[in-house]
Amino acid sequence: MVPVESRLHLNLLSRTIQRGAPGCRSSFSMAPACLWHGSSLLRTPCERSARSPGASGPKAASNVTRLARSSCTSVASSSRPPYDSGRTGSTPFTSRLHATIARSSVAARPHSTLNAQQPAMVWFKHDLRVDDHPGLCECGETAPMLAVFCYDPEVYAHTVLDGAAHGAQALATALQRLTRDLADRGVQLLVTSGSWQEVIPDLAAAADVRRVLAEDEVESGARARVQAVAARLPAGTQLHTWTAPLRAGYSDTHADGADSQGAAAAPLDPPAQLLGVQPPAVQTAVPLSAKEMERLAVLAVGAQLHPSLQSWWKERASVTLGQDEGASGPALPLDSQGALDALDARRSDLEEGAGAPHLGAATSLPAPGRANGADTGIAPRGASPAAPGTPRDAGLWTQDGVAAYLRLGLQGDAEESGAELASLVEQHSRPAHPSGCFPAIFSRALTLGALSRRRVAAQARAVLADRAAAGRQGLWRLRRQNRTAKAHVALAAVEASDFHLEMARAREDREVHGARLGHWRWRGTLTDYLVAGDPSAPAILLVHGFGAFGEHWRGNVAALARAGYAVYAPTLPGYGRSEKQALPYGQDLWTSFLCEFVVHVVRQPVTVVGNSIGGFVAASLAGDHPSLVHGLVLVNSAGKVEPGYVAPEKTYSDVAQSGSPLLSPTLINLVSSGLFGLLKGNVKRQLKQLYPSAPERADAWLAAEIVRAATDPGSKGVFTSVFYLQKPRPLNHLVAEMYGGPVLVLQGVRDTLSDTRKRARALAAACSNVQVVMLEAGHCPHDEVPEEFNARLLEWMEGLEPAGTARAGALPAII
Repeated sequence: MVPVESRLHLNLLSRTIQRGAPGCRSSFSMAPACLWHGSSLLRTPCERSARSPGASGPKAASNVTRLARSSCTSVASSSRPPYDSGRTGSTPFTSRLHATIARSSVAARPHSTLNAQQPAMVWFKHDLRVDDHPGLCECGETAPMLAVFCYDPEVYAHTVLDGAAHGAQALATALQRLTRDLADRGVQLLVTSGSWQEVIPDLAAAADVRRVLAEDEVESGARARVQAVAARLPAGTQLHTWTAPLRAGYSDTHADGADSQGAAAAPLDPPAQLLGVQPPAVQTAVPLSAKEMERLAVLAVGAQLHPSLQSWWKERASVTLGQDEGASGPALPLDSQGALDALDARRSDLEEGAGAPHLGAATSLPAPGRANGADTGIAPRGASPAAPGTPRDAGLWTQDGVAAYLRLGLQGDAEESGAELASLVEQHSRPAHPSGCFPAIFSRALTLGALSRRRVAAQARAVLADRAAAGRQGLWRLRRQNRTAKAHVALAAVEASDFHLEMARAREDREVHGARLGHWRWRGTLTDYLVAGDPSAPAILLVHGFGAFGEHWRGNVAALARAGYAVYAPTLPGYGRSEKQALPYGQDLWTSFLCEFVVHVVRQPVTVVGNSIGGFVAASLAGDHPSLVHGLVLVNSAGKVEPGYVAPEKTYSDVAQSGSPLLSPTLINLVSSGLFGLLKGNVKRQLKQLYPSAPERADAWLAAEIVRAATDPGSKGVFTSVFYLQKPRPLNHLVAEMYGGPVLVLQGVRDTLSDTRKRARALAAACSNVQVVMLEAGHCPHDEVPEEFNARLLEWMEGLEPAGTARAGALPAII
């Protein structure tokens, strides 16, 4: 929620800009640098942050200076204050100027503010739609534009390699629909592949564009690359970014209610016609099919991984890619040097030709999303299911698909919605999250930007308003609420998604606890992490416990980084300030998250340190993926110790899925609701019990952050998922038999949750690779006695064998 003084500042500044004050300067008389349009503000990267991990050196500095001079000085000169980790209230106004100004629901202007003689580039990234697109509306029907999508395999790797969600096919489907929608409006989408920081500046120079319009990025890796693009653009060309939030304001406590976030913003209607320009001529390569996107992503990831992980990645990649008949071209080598050679060879082939500019690989897409002459949508009753590898949900990624979903349960509309949609809803409705069908079906579309959050919200509100007009009471009212359940679910889902997106935007790249805050999207779920130290140094991965978050390692991150390590402390999905989507939370999901975080963010083997349930998840990572773990440290870890345990002949997943909760879903919901409310109301007292040696460390900031997270949408569902956890494997089986590497147990002996001395000794007796160190602390010794904890951890790590030397010229980790 914006404070009163900030709202006054907002009103004054808004009126000043609308009057055309001298403070808003521009290099082009017909193209003001502050581009206001409807509910969005197009802005330069320097207005977001003075730091740029991906842009450094004299060239980057000159570009940032040039961009700053051409932007609204009242915006560009507002410095970003240090992030206050103890703040639990509203976000400072100066740090969110771009996200709180000019978000009124104004219809799209009929004429563009861009220079009608100079083309602009609309750079599509994670905004693959024409509806509610501020960049397209800014061009309007009069300004010439070049529409570009560049497939950078480094950026999209964790999206397209998500086989469970058919990530590559989902991206291909979204691109097909975008290609068709732009063609219907007179614009050809130029689809290229290559590095953003190389392709986009070269395209801008070849097309002689003066402005590059793109959506603002939140993920750290993508933001760094966008900054690098801004630094390499030709002289006279500027990069402006836009946002399209649901609300006019922002409060980082969702308990304040949606109204505290400001007035709802109406979506922008797509332009009926656009003025496209002829794309620059580039060399043609193989078609950018879903399989080709996967293959390029595998090569890009393999080229950046530590040499000691190459064999593991090659085996994993061979399972991912296989030797499908649909794969284009010969199989490419997957070893690190072979991947680099293959990419270099492919690039040189594409660049052959007299004077051809370096524009990456121009690609062609498969035919637009039509089957047998009909637009792919909801399959009619009796139609065969989607082909293997095609996401069944993708046919719903339109306004009509959302409307069909919202009609489910409404009288007389069930037949119109279709049996296929009803089947999907039933498939994605889980006992722990009975309302999780909308996120399961549409979250991928929202992540790729194929759907607009504002459009979905508007459609849901319209359904609710129509039903509210009936004015029935009593049983009729209850029946109406049941029929509008899907609209409530959809509205809550997009509100929650936008809430976390704006919260991440306000915190990205902030300095906190001697580290930097970063963000990463895992399988559509936005999470945060702390990072500190030299990314080429040996890596430490810190995993928090139940109810905690990455910043719970506040007393460890900076100290370990100063000792010469690269330190990462992610927040697990469902905790802290990460999104809390309707997912099957448990040790398997969190282990998968850590595995992919190591591969895509850390990029080298880690010494993984886990507290409480985070210790069990860390042990699961070590047991399931020992190649990724150099050392394992358990800090008052959860998990049973069963000496003499014999693993069943069935796989673990078969055994885990064979169990079922003892209570009915209704009773589980009642019990979990009661416990959740009880725990949420006694956080301070419970924390004091967990910190017996230093109760002052259980301070107001820690309690406030835990309570704040408990008010996030979906938080109760995460808590309820505890009742649906699969039967865990014994801790000693994971540590000794599956992992077998060096293990340190740092045990707080004053832990009131269990007999920690007995547990530590039992684990040491069952595992010959375990060393135990007792600490005079409670359940969280890393935060209660951080100095002693850090000293004992570093002493043990000095005795570990080196994980290997990073290869020369390795790219830095995403930070």
